[in-house]
Amino acid sequence: MYKEINYLIIENNYGGDQHWLPEKMMQGGGCSTIVAAELCTCLANVSDLYRHISPLSYFPSKDEYISFCVKMFNFVWPKYRGLPSLDYFEQSLNDYLKITDTSVHYSKLLDTDSYENAKAFIKHYIDRNLPVAFLLLEHESRLIYDLTWHWFNITGYEESPDGDFDVIFATFGEKCRLSLFSLWNKGNPIKRTQDDEFGGLIAID
Repeated sequence: MYKEINYLIIENNYGGDQHWLPEKMMQGGGCSTIVAAELCTCLANVSDLYRHISPLSYFPSKDEYISFCVKMFNFVWPKYRGLPSLDYFEQSLNDYLKITDTSVHYSKLLDTDSYENAKAFIKHYIDRNLPVAFLLLEHESRLIYDLTWHWFNITGYEESPDGDFDVIFATFGEKCRLSLFSLWNKGNPIKRTQDDEFGGLIAID
């Protein structure tokens, strides 16, 4: 089974790229900003109840997209160690939503939870045409190094009859695809996180 949500297309890019943002700090640490802006945009286009939380359609111009991300950066931005926690992300996005007089419910799954629960979590939201944000902090594989200490949005999945489960995700303006098993099972990476820093999945209901 293959399922992919409607997602932002920005001048032939699949989602946005933090390197488009105007300042070096935004370019270097703006992945959480991008994810927040795109989560809000998807929710706004799925539900009229939330239409006011993003000015963007699924097909904004690059200038429109950058303008909204710069606004979002005032709320969702990397602190001293980035934004290495689902709870920090929730608190920061809520700061933005307050100015729109909006409250939302979040669901979270820590990266210490099981692969099967991660798969079920992703399917639940993608099947409702909603993206799932993924914070991947550490990983043993050097092949996945570019995605570590990084936020990105999962936008689809494909599950084969034999149980293989790939996720489609947006990052750096590209549509990417990897096995969820390879992403979720981190192995034994060198520890960089502090005790209150956990990666995993977060979605807005």
